Amino acid sequence: MLIPGYPILIGQDFGRNPWSLICQMDHMGRLLVHQEVPGTNVGLEKHVEQNLRPVMFSNKYLGFRVCCVGDPSGIAKGSIGEESCFDALSRMGFPCFPAPTNDIEPRLRAVEALLGQQVNGGPKLMISRAGAPFLCRAMSGGYRFTKWKTGALKTVPEKQDKEGFSHVADDLQYVSLVVHGGIVPEITRRLRPRTKKRGAVSAQAGPNRSPAVGPADRRRYSEEEERRGRELPSLKLVPSIERSSGPVDLPANVVRLRSRKSE
Repeated sequence: MLIPGYPILIGQDFGRNPWSLICQMDHMGRLLVHQEVPGTNVGLEKHVEQNLRPVMFSNKYLGFRVCCVGDPSGIAKGSIGEESCFDALSRMGFPCFPAPTNDIEPRLRAVEALLGQQVNGGPKLMISRAGAPFLCRAMSGGYRFTKWKTGALKTVPEKQDKEGFSHVADDLQYVSLVVHGGIVPEITRRLRPRTKKRGAVSAQAGPNRSPAVGPADRRRYSEEEERRGRELPSLKLVPSIERSSGPVDLPANVVRLRSRKSE
């Protein structure tokens, strides 16, 4: 079940089998795996245009912010062009971030940490059987360590398996790294559109709001106040009072102005 308001995290593998895994982290910190998008013996750009983009433009995922978390080796530029896998994803409209590491040990520990935790009495890692059947088969024993001829286990899981379980398993590991490492809030912050700061001059004055005053306005107002202050001594009060008959109690400021004028 999709959680409104939370971004979609797409685990992305590269190479000739660029499988995609559509996930989401909810408000309780659980990792929800919604759907897998297979890509077998195809390039990344063709996979995005033919497989991933139609799925993301379906009614199920419309309105959600999307970002990809991919294999860190995808930052390397190709031997033919100057474009990397992450550059190609950004060009096609998918914001992307490399996973924190490509070492197999931290990746496996991140998945194991999610499998071993409970949230609100339920699992922290939830996989849709209908949306990701291949991942369920990989988690049920398809993705495993193989043995040497001597009977000892290899240090890394099998990457050249015939079924191709390693590709979708790698996608889950990349997403588990950012969820278990607490990097999802930072990714969400970077996905938000940057709002420009409204300047004082561009602000609109409402009915209950005084118009904004910028530095130029303040400077103009101060010059006008200074000019008005210079004109204040030329008052017409003293001549009119002099023409009046009888004693008049003059204010102190008028007396001061009169005494200055007589001097």
